[in-house]
Amino acid sequence: MKSSYVFTAFIVIIKFSLFKTQTEYHDKFRTYLSDVIEDATVHDARIRPVTDQANAVEISVEFQIISISKLDTFSGSMDFAGRLIMKWTSEEEIVRPDEQRNWLDFDARLVEQDSIWTPDITVYNSMGVRNRLGDSSFRIQIDMDGRCEWLLGVVDSTSCTFDVTLFPFDKPICNIVFTTWKYNADEVLLSALNDSIDMSLYNENSEWTIENTTSNLTIQNDVSYLNYTIYFKREAGFVLVNMILPVIVVSLLNALVFLVPSESGERLTYAVLLFLWFAVYLDIISTNLPISSDNMSNLSLFVISMVGLSILTIFLDVISVMLYNRDDKNQVPWCIEGFVRCLRCRCGGSNRNRIIPFEDVESFDQNSETPMLNGKAPTTVALGTKSNNKVELRLRDFEMPRDDLKRKENIENEPRKRKSDEVDWKVVSVTFDYICFVFTLLCTLGLCGYFLVPLVTANS
Repeated sequence: MKSSYVFTAFIVIIKFSLFKTQTEYHDKFRTYLSDVIEDATVHDARIRPVTDQANAVEISVEFQIISISKLDTFSGSMDFAGRLIMKWTSEEEIVRPDEQRNWLDFDARLVEQDSIWTPDITVYNSMGVRNRLGDSSFRIQIDMDGRCEWLLGVVDSTSCTFDVTLFPFDKPICNIVFTTWKYNADEVLLSALNDSIDMSLYNENSEWTIENTTSNLTIQNDVSYLNYTIYFKREAGFVLVNMILPVIVVSLLNALVFLVPSESGERLTYAVLLFLWFAVYLDIISTNLPISSDNMSNLSLFVISMVGLSILTIFLDVISVMLYNRDDKNQVPWCIEGFVRCLRCRCGGSNRNRIIPFEDVESFDQNSETPMLNGKAPTTVALGTKSNNKVELRLRDFEMPRDDLKRKENIENEPRKRKSDEVDWKVVSVTFDYICFVFTLLCTLGLCGYFLVPLVTANS
C-alpha cells in the first residue's frame, strides 16, 4: 500500500517537471522571437547577414526533383515539381558564448522567412512569369552557429532543347537555371552542393526516362547562374508499335500494286488508297513533332519519300494499263521487243515457259514411246491460249498424249504457224509490271535502310 503511494507521487512529479520544462521552452522561444528576431535593431531583412557588406553571402544549393508531369515536344517545354534546399551562414544569428546558456535548449529554431534576410532566388529560364521563389508560409531553420537552411517547393515550366532527327528515339535535354533577382555575384554567390540532381524523391515518368543529370555554376555579367541539366530518353515502345511498324508494313504493300492483274479494275484504286494513307499519316506524325525544329525527323522524311514513291507508282501503273490495253494492230517497236525477249530469256528461259510451234510438235518421233521434240523429250505438253488469232502450245505441269495434240490442231481453223518468240503488247505490259515491281521493292527497302536503320542503331 505504501509503495503505491510512492509510485503515484513519482508520476505526479515527472508530469509536473515535463509541464514546467515545456512551459519554460515556450517562454524562452517567445522571448527569443520578441527580443532577437522581431527586434528591428538586431535584424533587418533588407540587409545581407554579413558583418562586412563587401563580402558575398555564399549560398549552397541542393535541388531535388520530385516529378516530371509533362515533357511537351510540340512546345519544347518541361513541367516539373521539385524541392530546393538552400544553406548559408547568417552572422547575425550566431549566438555569443556568453548567451548560449540562455538559448541552450534551441538546437534549431524555425522562423518565418519574412523575419530575416533571404536570397531572392528565381527560375531564370521559366516559361511563365519569373517570380521570386517562396512565400510567407515557408520557414527557415537556424542553429546556434547561425547556419540557416531554407526549404522551398518549386513547381514551374522550363524550356528544353529537342533534336527530333531520331524521333521517336530522340534524347532531349532540359535545363533548370536558378539565379538571384537583384544581387550580383559579389553580393550573393550560388554554389551546388552536389554534382547532380538528387533523385531520391523522383517519381518515374511512363514516357520519359532520366539518363543523367549534371550541375554547373556560371557567372555572366557579374551574376551567378546555377544550371541543372537533365538528359532524357524516350520510352519508344508505344511509338514503335503504333507509328513505325505500320509505316514499314504499308510501304512494302506499295510494291504489290504491280502483282494485281491488269484486267482488275481495283488495281489503280489500290495504288491511290496507299497514296492517301501515306498523306494522312504524314499529317498525323507532324502533329507530334515540334513546329520550330532545326532538323526534320527521319520518320517524317521517310513518309514524305513514300508519298513520292506512291505518286510514282500510280504513274507507272497507268502506263502499264495503257500498254496492256493497246491495240494489237500497233506493232511493238523493235527496241522494246528486243529488250523484252532478252529479259524474258534471262529471267525465265526454261522449256516450261517456251512457246512451241505446231511444226515442232509434228516432228515427234513416231516410233518412240515418249514423244520427242527436235530430238529431246519434253516434260509436259499442253494446248496454250488464243492470242493474235493464233493457237499456241505451251509446256505445262501435266502430260498430254500425242494423238490428243493432233486433234487440237484444227480448233476453230486457226493458222498453225506462229513464231515461238513473238512479243505483243500484253507481254510488254507483263514485263513492265515485273520491272516496276522489282524497282519499287528495291526503292522501298533502300528508303527503309536509309531512314529507319539509323533510328534502331541510335536506340541500341
